[in-house]
This record gives sequence, structure tokens and C-alpha cells, in this order.
Amino acid sequence: MEEKKIARRDLGTDGSFGGGKQRTKANKRPVIFVHGLTGLASDVNGIRRLFREKGGYKDGELYATTNGGGLKTVLRDSMKCDHVKK
Repeated sequence: MEEKKIARRDLGTDGSFGGGKQRTKANKRPVIFVHGLTGLASDVNGIRRLFREKGGYKDGELYATTNGGGLKTVLRDSMKCDHVKK
């Protein structure tokens, strides 16, 4: 149940990245990216690419999920503890 909330498949490929069914061992400390209230997980793709190219991170060590609804809910949403707890 929690995996469905975190994966944010309702937002397509913009909703989240990282984790999944990968069975490879993490060699580096995993990084969790957090975007602003009106953003999406995909907003940090440029930074994610730098971590992979310059820092040697694997996709399974880099994570982000969309909290809230991105731009479509900016006028009727606010940061809530529930967003972060997901």
C-alpha cells in the first residue's frame, strides 16, 4: 500500500524515481531529493544526472517522489506532514 503512494504512478514518469525491484547492493549512501511545493520529482532530474555522471551513483541509490499534486494543485494545497510521511 505505501509503495503505491510513494511511486506516484498517477503522474507518470514525472511522479517518482529510485528504488523498485532492483536487487543490486547500494555502494553509496542513498540520496533522497526533495522538491518545492509546486514541483514534481522529475524537476530534480538535472541534479540526479550530475550525481550519476560526476558522483558515480546508481539509479537505485537516488530517490525522489512528488508530494502534493505539482502545479495542478498549487492554489488549493499546502505543505502537510502527510506529504512528508508518505
